[in-house]
Amino acid sequence: LEGCQNPRSVLLQMARVAKDCIALEASHPDAILGGFVSDEIGRKEQSQISQSLTHTYASVFVATTPQSHSLNVMPRWSPSRRAVEEILQAKGFDVFRVNTPISCNEFKKGTTMPERYFLRCRRMEETKLPAGPILETGAAPAFVSWKNVEKEADKVQFDGMSDPEPYCVEAWSSLNGKKDNVVIEKQSLSMYGYVFSGTATLTRRLPNSKTLSFPMVEGMYFSSPGPCEIRGGSGFVSISPTDKRPNHRALFSLGGPIHADTLPGDDLAGRLPYIDGCTDTLLIAPVIKGAPCFNHLHFPSGIEQTQHTHPSGRVGMVIKGRGKCVVQGNPDTPLEPGTVFVIPTEAVHAFHTSSFETLDVVAFHPDSDFGPTASDHPMVNRTMVNGVSASLIHSIQTSR
Repeated sequence: LEGCQNPRSVLLQMARVAKDCIALEASHPDAILGGFVSDEIGRKEQSQISQSLTHTYASVFVATTPQSHSLNVMPRWSPSRRAVEEILQAKGFDVFRVNTPISCNEFKKGTTMPERYFLRCRRMEETKLPAGPILETGAAPAFVSWKNVEKEADKVQFDGMSDPEPYCVEAWSSLNGKKDNVVIEKQSLSMYGYVFSGTATLTRRLPNSKTLSFPMVEGMYFSSPGPCEIRGGSGFVSISPTDKRPNHRALFSLGGPIHADTLPGDDLAGRLPYIDGCTDTLLIAPVIKGAPCFNHLHFPSGIEQTQHTHPSGRVGMVIKGRGKCVVQGNPDTPLEPGTVFVIPTEAVHAFHTSSFETLDVVAFHPDSDFGPTASDHPMVNRTMVNGVSASLIHSIQTSR
C-alpha cells in the first residue's frame, strides 16, 4: 500500500476477495489503522469492509509509522496490539503473532523505533456438538487391536493402503520366534515406529549400498525413509507410501526416550492441550503440510472423552497406564501396556480412564493439516528485505 493514492479502495478490494487465511504485517504497534478517517466516505467504506469481513479476514488492520504519510491518512485510534488481536478473534480468526524488531535509518533521531510483526489469521468455524451419538445408523467401522505386542507381534498386521491417506501396520518382537524384525525395501516407503521394550537396532541402507546402524532403547521413536530394518526388543511400525507424494518422504530421525523428554514433575503430560483435559506432544512433525506425524497422548485419571472421529486412520500403542477405548458399535476395548490398535477413518470413539489410573499412548497419523508450505516456513518468513518478509514478496520466491 505504500505510495498508493487510494489505500481505502485497495483495502476494500482485499476484504472482498480474501478467503480464509492472511498474513498481516505492521510497521509499528502504536499505529494500527482501525478507524480510517472521520469523513462520511471513510465511515461508509469502513462499514462495507466490516460487512465483508463477516466472510473474509480483517484486512482493515494495516499499519503505518507515526512519521510516514505513505497511506495519506493518520489514525485517529491507535489500539494496543492485544486490542487488535481481540478484534481479529472476535471476527472469527485464530491469531498467531511473530515479533521482529528492525532498525530503520530513515527515522529521525529521537523518534520511536519501528517494530515489524505479523498477525497471521486463520478462519475458525463455530461448530455445535450434535445431540446424542454422532452416528445414529449404519455399520460402524471395525476397530482392531492386539493385546500384547511382545507375544503377538506376528499377528499385528493391518493394511490401510486403500485408504485416501494410505498406511499399513506391523510389529516385531525378539520374544516372538515368528516375527523378530520389520524390513522395507522400497525407496517409496517411509517407516515410523516406537520401541516398546528391550534394545533394538535400526539399520538404514543408503543409496550407495552402505548401511548405518543405530542402537535404540525402550521409549525411543523414529522415522526412516526406506530401505531400512528394525530388529531386537519389541515395538510397532506404521509404513507410509510416498510414491505419489515424494515431498511426504520422511526425514531420518531418532527421538526419546519419551520419559526423558517430559518436563519435570509433569508425569508424561504433553506439551500441547488436546480435548477434555488430555494433552499431546508432537514427537515427529510433518516434513511438509499434509505429511504424516507421530504423537504422544497423555490421558489423566478420570477421563471420559467426548465422542469424536478422525478424517483418516490412527495407529496407536499403549506405552504406560490403563484405560479403555469406547467405540460406537463395538465392544469396549481394554487398553494396557503393549496393546496396539487401529482406529479406522471416521470411526466414532472415545478414550476413558478410571479415577486412579492414567493412560499414555503413542499415535501415528498418516496425514496432517499442519506443517510448513512452500510460502510459509521459518526460513522464508524470517528473511527480511527492507523490513518486509520474503514470504510476502512473490517475485523473489523460488518456484518449484
